[in-house]
Amino acid sequence: MNEANQNRQDQLLHFGDFALNVVRRGLYRGQERVRLTAKPLETLIFLVENRGRVVEKQEILSAVWKGTFVTEDTLVHAIREIRRALGDDRDNPRFILTVPREGYRFVCEVLVESEPAPSSTDETTSIDDSPELAAPLPPKPAGIVDQPRTRSWVLPVFLGLLLLAPTIWIASKFVSRVGPQETAKPPNLDSQKLLTTTAFSEGKPALSLDGTLLLYISTNPDENEKTNDGKIKTFGDLFVKQLSSGNPVQITHKENPSGDIPVFTADNSFVVFSNYPRTDKARSLLNLYKVPAYGGRAYRSDDEPVPYITEASGAGFSPDEKWVAYTKHLQGRKALWLSPANNPEADHKEIADNGFTPRWSADGKWLAYTTSNPNGGPGDIWVVDGSSFTGARNLTNEPQQIYGLTWTPDNRFLVFSSKRMGPSLLWRVPFEGGPAQPLTGSAGDFSTPSMSGKGNMLVFSYYRGAQNLFIAEGLNAQARDLTKDEYHEFVRLSPSGEYVATVRQKPGYGEHLYVTDLRGNPTCLSDHASRHPSWSSAKKVSYLQTDQSGQQTHVIQVNIENLEKPVAQPVTMFPGKADWLDIDPADATKLVVVLSVNGKQEIVLRDLERKQPDVVIAEGLEYASLRWSADGSTLAWSGPEEAGPESTGIWVIKLGVDTKPRLIVPNGFGPVWRADNSVIYFGRLGAQSGLFEFDMKTNKEKLIRDWEQTDSFDVIGQRLVYSELGSTGKSRVYSLTLE
Repeated sequence: MNEANQNRQDQLLHFGDFALNVVRRGLYRGQERVRLTAKPLETLIFLVENRGRVVEKQEILSAVWKGTFVTEDTLVHAIREIRRALGDDRDNPRFILTVPREGYRFVCEVLVESEPAPSSTDETTSIDDSPELAAPLPPKPAGIVDQPRTRSWVLPVFLGLLLLAPTIWIASKFVSRVGPQETAKPPNLDSQKLLTTTAFSEGKPALSLDGTLLLYISTNPDENEKTNDGKIKTFGDLFVKQLSSGNPVQITHKENPSGDIPVFTADNSFVVFSNYPRTDKARSLLNLYKVPAYGGRAYRSDDEPVPYITEASGAGFSPDEKWVAYTKHLQGRKALWLSPANNPEADHKEIADNGFTPRWSADGKWLAYTTSNPNGGPGDIWVVDGSSFTGARNLTNEPQQIYGLTWTPDNRFLVFSSKRMGPSLLWRVPFEGGPAQPLTGSAGDFSTPSMSGKGNMLVFSYYRGAQNLFIAEGLNAQARDLTKDEYHEFVRLSPSGEYVATVRQKPGYGEHLYVTDLRGNPTCLSDHASRHPSWSSAKKVSYLQTDQSGQQTHVIQVNIENLEKPVAQPVTMFPGKADWLDIDPADATKLVVVLSVNGKQEIVLRDLERKQPDVVIAEGLEYASLRWSADGSTLAWSGPEEAGPESTGIWVIKLGVDTKPRLIVPNGFGPVWRADNSVIYFGRLGAQSGLFEFDMKTNKEKLIRDWEQTDSFDVIGQRLVYSELGSTGKSRVYSLTLE
């Protein structure tokens, strides 16, 4: 044991019946250590240390998953595990309050204590990686003054390098044929190029206006510091790379930029980024800072970032160097402001009451922005006149989470990242109006696109994870893995339980429908983007496919009587975008979907024989995971977790009887009916995650089995199948040439 470890003091943060040892990275209840996996534990520590304020989602992701650009779903899983460990209730929280579309706030009182260093003869208490050997905590003291501190970050641990060759193709190359027997076109591998590769993740890229420089955030292994307890503290910093030379240089020093995407000024002389002030221990609001870019010259000691705009984030500069647009953090709102670039604090004009990620067209005639907060929250893409800053026009009219916005050099399209179909993909929407079209179609998440005003190079960050299939022969039985380092979603068992239908994200082939037998043998049933499968019989499975224009969604049915030659045919079509298909198990001529109409969602019932017109079952809120009861009399669904209390939870409506839906479980998701219609299985959103059942007669619920990080599951009889988050990779910056 080294001297530093012998002399250290362990800081203990007490709240409720718990205590956090922030040096040993452990959570305790009395003398017992409470088990939390690494990232949820780091998330809890971060929330406790930033107690008393709303911590935005992107801030948590940037801090805990530093340099690894995971989706918000990863954070949701971590919060679930924390609540489960603490016994917290999402709807009546003692510890962690969810602020819809914003983030989380730790609301419990915290007392701070420093525990004396352990004796040099008691070496077992210094073994941080052995929870069983960790020293017990002293009793909770009384009357200790609350003292905030700055915490050390733990080096992220990555499980395998999965980014060997992400595959991308342009929307115009997509295969539009219906039929599983055809082979998808291979992607154009020559059109993409890996721009960064280090021992760490890189992301949030931005190109200079002239297209000569690449800016991105990464960690520098040379800047690592070893803490007194032997752990590694890492620092995220800004790097600039001359695209012609390919040699990245670091332009900030242990800065850890946070918030929105950093950008170049119009003349490439400075880089502007958002971060929290170092002197502000509460870290309440982001500020904008700027640091010299010097065309990629390395960092110098006199290059300390200087404040640019207080309480602001998300800057964008006009090509003529006159204006800067940015998000101004005001009381209760985040407005889009415009100021002179050379003196932004002197004057301003408010462009929108709510606006983020402002970006000028290459000719400076138009300013685009989004009403989607990059830290979490749906919104649209808008454009205004670049001289009068009036006449705002909505280009998307379909609220969604957006992260990253850029113009093509010809000013004809805006490219953005959003989760319109599950993972975060890159899309483009015409400036003159029209539906959005996908630019990428592969496994993983694409985000933060950027293009220069000259040339046709698009840069973006790409991250790929895994979500494997597990199966259990008995709701409480041990599960076995059917897949390895694959990404499956929308899990549905066939009526016989013989096959599992999923949408699999596969590199090079996008999102396609697969059926997997109980031995783990997969068969691809589609060669085009697919989602939300539903079985109409033991050998017929249907799915949704939206055309490239986004104006029509087709229901495609596949007959798998002969798996070597499955037969696909269209069944029906819905205008616009439809999601969450479910076919009535008692009457295969009836189905339901969720439609997006004029920016709002509605559940629509359709009779395929057209004996009656479409029926709107519910409308105006947010809907997911539609499921019929076995007799077709009742429909259940759940709302997205972050949609707010009016939508979340398990809802049911008995058709022809109930006049409006009924909420039965406030914090559940993914309802699945038992065959006798007496029970609904569901997953828990709150403190105790796992598989639960709700008795429809007694209105009582009970826990069946524990699980972690599970988004999708299905039950047939006693057979349970579910997808679970697997190993993660590293985020990289890639380029794509748009023709």
